[in-house]
Amino acid sequence: MKRFVFTILAFLTTLVPVRIHAEVVDQIVAIVNDDIVTFSELKKVLNPIYMQYEKMYEGDELVEKMVKARNEVLQQLISNKLLTQAAKSKGVTVDPKDIDERIAQIKERFPGEDAMTKALANDGLTLDNLKKNIEEQLLVRGLVQQELAHKAMVSPKEVETFYREHIGDFSEGETIDVCNILIKHKKRDPSEPDKAWEMINNLHKEIKGGANFEVMAQRYSEGPNADKGGDMGFFPRGSMMKEIEDVAFNMKAGEVSEVIKTELGYHILFLKARKASRQIPLTEVSKDIEKELFQQKIEEAKGEYVKDLRQKAYIKIMD
Repeated sequence: MKRFVFTILAFLTTLVPVRIHAEVVDQIVAIVNDDIVTFSELKKVLNPIYMQYEKMYEGDELVEKMVKARNEVLQQLISNKLLTQAAKSKGVTVDPKDIDERIAQIKERFPGEDAMTKALANDGLTLDNLKKNIEEQLLVRGLVQQELAHKAMVSPKEVETFYREHIGDFSEGETIDVCNILIKHKKRDPSEPDKAWEMINNLHKEIKGGANFEVMAQRYSEGPNADKGGDMGFFPRGSMMKEIEDVAFNMKAGEVSEVIKTELGYHILFLKARKASRQIPLTEVSKDIEKELFQQKIEEAKGEYVKDLRQKAYIKIMD
């Protein structure tokens, strides 16, 4: 079975080290007040980064990138320890039900328990490790909400200013809503008639003669949206096959195309509607802008909070 692209480490965003031989004994790499960062914690995060770097760099550049990554990850793990300690000292708690809910969300991304266990093992984790990581993540989230959220309030004026300063990011190109009937190519002897071609042409004649396009699509189309009458929904340029787009974007609403040949098979298109390019109004994106600005402020506040924690903490990085 192929390994899923989704990994447990990708899910745990608070975790950010080389493929290190398993026989190396675990050791302390940093002391953070009365807690420690272990070698195994470090390598769990660094392993996928190093594996990627080995594909991209070599020689001195590879060594330089690896050293930099190790230092950055170690500092991030130290910051996580400080934030977790601060959360506990401030009385932040985590409901076990919230941990179970996160575990359930992760399980949904796998076809079964064995696949999840294998993914955990590939990332150097066990279920207990995962639960601990999630608990620490939720503790930090609770700390942020309790201590920092009030510092990240976003005003309507800030939202409007961001919108105007990034006006070019809030526009939509022309989109079209197209229905498609697809009859796939069939393997055949070159000396035999092309039955797919015959079928698509018969359907084309019936539609031109007044048959309902969407009903015909439901009955005969072999495309993925057949049950929806072939409706592919609105899409912009650059998101569909070129042969389809070249025809579809030159059609008028209500128009039926001629037969189009692609590597998939033969197509007939029906253009349901067009939407002209437009500037998206502030009212439609204000909530998204507010969330983005809030997150930016939270990250800035968290950075200052960690800086203050570091000044008061005992931190020793082992050589």
